Amino acid sequence: MDFNEEDFKSAAEKIASFIVEYDSILKNCTVANPVKPGDLYNSLDAKLPDSGEKSIDRLIGKVRDEISPRMVHWSHPENTAWYPAVAPKIIALGSMLENTLSCVGFSWSSSPALTELEQKVMDWLVDIYGLPEHFKFSASGTGGGCFQGTAGEAVLNACLAARGRFLSRKDVDPRKLIAYCSDQAHCSCSRAAQISLMQVRKVETNDEGSMTGELLVKQIKSDVADGFYPAFVAVTLGTTGICAFDDLKSIVEVLEAHYPNVWIHVDAAYAGPMFALKEYKNLLSGIDKVDSFNTNLSKIGIGGFDSSPMWVKNRFDLTNNFVENPDYLRSHENEINDENVHQVNFRDWTLAFGRKFRAIRVWLAMEWFGVYGIKEHVRNHIKLATEFEDLILKNTQVFELIKPRSFGLVCFKFLTKHRLKNGNNKDHDDFVQRAKIQYGLIVTSAIWKDQTYLRASFNAFASNSNDVFNVFQKFVNLALSE
Repeated sequence: MDFNEEDFKSAAEKIASFIVEYDSILKNCTVANPVKPGDLYNSLDAKLPDSGEKSIDRLIGKVRDEISPRMVHWSHPENTAWYPAVAPKIIALGSMLENTLSCVGFSWSSSPALTELEQKVMDWLVDIYGLPEHFKFSASGTGGGCFQGTAGEAVLNACLAARGRFLSRKDVDPRKLIAYCSDQAHCSCSRAAQISLMQVRKVETNDEGSMTGELLVKQIKSDVADGFYPAFVAVTLGTTGICAFDDLKSIVEVLEAHYPNVWIHVDAAYAGPMFALKEYKNLLSGIDKVDSFNTNLSKIGIGGFDSSPMWVKNRFDLTNNFVENPDYLRSHENEINDENVHQVNFRDWTLAFGRKFRAIRVWLAMEWFGVYGIKEHVRNHIKLATEFEDLILKNTQVFELIKPRSFGLVCFKFLTKHRLKNGNNKDHDDFVQRAKIQYGLIVTSAIWKDQTYLRASFNAFASNSNDVFNVFQKFVNLALSE
């Protein structure tokens, strides 16, 4: 049986109390505790008990005592691993609304409010990030956007759209379609191309880690000479490894001039929300020529996980690949006007047929913070990374930057205790392991120019300057004790 009203109110208050308590838990624990595979699995009941647990206190106790200690706490103020997974408290409240107003928004008729709120949020984000007006929903245009679950889903949908559009324009062997991305692009780009039955070319990047129009067209010309057809290019603004930026302007210029049928997709999963700040708008030069653009609101965009907005210049290039009109839906489809810009069916925008009301969660956060609050959060993320970079530069006897800070990411290496040479790849791998064992820190490493390095990005919504200094001191101790 479900809760009655009073019991639900009491249980909800206790869950809310635990959410508040979790902040205190984070202050008194490490980012990650020592765990072994199977620890949590084996600690829980082998089979679900026949009688359900009706005590919310005992269930919260299991979260506190069994589940939480075995987590990697992405919201911990000392977490510098990977990229941010920002979850302000308003997101928790938004998730409650999202699940309370439970609906399955596969079409406008199944949930008009879900559809139109998502459209409005997408249009607001276009304004905040300074994206082209043609990405907005409007009666005179064909653009628009919707939420995908992840950036990887967005890239996959763009790849499928690129394949469909190219084959509708050119009668060619579909086995000879090529997708391009830089050698620094996220692995989801090459995976999306493979799922879309396109061959993948990872284009060489320059000394800054950027794919340029010149480097791209060199690879394309080689493929065309061998009888292949360029169909898709993923341009990354803010790569995972070093937060490098492909040269969007030169890429769109060369493709527009010589290969106009190529679909240009921009993957700005991490960096997208940074474009809310006017000082970074120059990195969007050429954005008016791209076919699609995506970012993540789960990193710096204060929208929580599985909220990855994707926009397309021509939504029909995307939806033509997914449109299905089964007879059991037709009685309520297009009952107003099939040309109405607001009566879109988001099931035709992605592989998933249904969608949850994630827009209300994002809308709540956007209304709560406003444009100013959204920008301030981005600035604070960059500020903390700047402070960490300054500490690196003041301690060059221990650390060395491998490149200048890029937005909120600092990439660095440490020197051996003998100060005679840079720490080698094994040194840095050992550093990662010792950080976890000694301090419960998760440190991510990557490879740039054949050398392993360390990455730091202060990820928690609550991180502050003291956390930056504390993490740096732990890194110093680890470097000097190797």
